[in-house]
Amino acid sequence: MEDRRKNLSYTPVACEVIDHIEIIATRGEKVTVKLGSSTEQYLFKTRIVTWFTKNSVEYVEFEGGYLVRLDRLVSIGGFSANHPGCKV
Repeated sequence: MEDRRKNLSYTPVACEVIDHIEIIATRGEKVTVKLGSSTEQYLFKTRIVTWFTKNSVEYVEFEGGYLVRLDRLVSIGGFSANHPGCKV
């Protein structure tokens, strides 16, 4: 899947979403991931390998080397990713 938004500005996700990703990754659980936009969405089941920030953009890496910007997540493991971003 090519991320057509890679050149658009990044919208930070809520701290709760990152906390949820950390818990899932630590447990090594296979989870259902939904990503997309208002016009197209993808649903798949996978494990989280890691998550990181690069150039102020947060990413999650799934099995198979798939990298996804966190602002592309709709839900992960049943947890909605549509929350306002962290205020640090």
